[in-house]
Amino acid sequence: MSGDLHVRIVTASAGTGKTTRLAELLRDALLDGSARPEAVIATTFTRQAATELQTRARIRLLQERRAQEAQALLAARIGTVNAVCGGLVSDYALELGLSPEMRVLDEPAAEAALGRALASSTSDAESERLQSYRSRFDQHFDWHYEVRRLIESARANQVSPEVMVECAERSVQSLDSCLGEVAADGESLDITLAAAIEHAMGGIDAGDDVTKGTATYRALLERGQRNLQRKRRVWRDWASLTTQVPTKKSLALAGPVQEAAARHIAHPALRREMHELIELIFRVAARGLGTYQDMKRQQRMIDFVDQEVFALDLLSRDELASLVAEQLDLVLVDEFQDTSPLQLAIFLKLAALANQSVWVGDPKQAIFGFRGIDPTLMDAAIETLSDPTR
Repeated sequence: MSGDLHVRIVTASAGTGKTTRLAELLRDALLDGSARPEAVIATTFTRQAATELQTRARIRLLQERRAQEAQALLAARIGTVNAVCGGLVSDYALELGLSPEMRVLDEPAAEAALGRALASSTSDAESERLQSYRSRFDQHFDWHYEVRRLIESARANQVSPEVMVECAERSVQSLDSCLGEVAADGESLDITLAAAIEHAMGGIDAGDDVTKGTATYRALLERGQRNLQRKRRVWRDWASLTTQVPTKKSLALAGPVQEAAARHIAHPALRREMHELIELIFRVAARGLGTYQDMKRQQRMIDFVDQEVFALDLLSRDELASLVAEQLDLVLVDEFQDTSPLQLAIFLKLAALANQSVWVGDPKQAIFGFRGIDPTLMDAAIETLSDPTR
């Protein structure tokens, strides 16, 4: 088993024939004998792309009158990353300590199971508290979406529930580092904004500006004034007051309001609420992830991410990796720009086992960012793997 990496990265834009190029690489490797048909792993991000790649390669082999290789190619591991990882895990299930009867959840079933886990592990008080942030921060704020996205990112980076809780503190520290120092007195910021709003409203009324744009702006001022009088801080209104202005006739009146509202970013109450929101989201996400993992273990289920985790575990065990290496000559990775950190670790392990690997992608065309995928991984991989001193 070799620990050297034999990786060639090909950057290609959309529409430049990446699938055709991969099919040609696969055909050439089979024709020159550098790869056995059954010793090929090729990953794509859709079943359709996998079928297309295999079909094109087989057609080209048949055109070369290499029917035997074309037939043997049907035994190659060509499919989505999940399908390839699932096949490896299934073949070595016993060695990994997994039950052969383990049920694999597809994405809709996994989504539903995670939803049940979150519902059972989140208290009514936590749910109400999270929901309350909509009225102060953003009416479109969806805490369910944010928690699920956090869980997806954690799993893509192999972050455990315990570590997720620790990440909350680092997230708070990063927030404060970006936003700067906190003001010592929040009440003085409230008073300054209230005075600026009152002055602007008086100026608008005195100027007899009845344009639609100014009327809309005055309504925003009124709402802000009412909330301040009630000691109720609605941060989305403060943010709006930094950008929204009346029409030209009353434009000069907006300056003091914008300046006062812009200081809300240093308001101690805002920071406190932001800290609470971050810590609560991380806490709910960590507990939900733990519950989800426990639920799957108890019911003997795994999902697509679990398949990748187990595949990486398999490839990290020397004795099992040696068995895989005996059956592996060539690794092809399509749409590499959509690689998650977990998948990148798998591809690197495979590259260390295969005689050659080719990764093809375009960092400008990443489409699976919602799965915790970072397109900059491709840039880092290109720089590292292309470094002759590595």
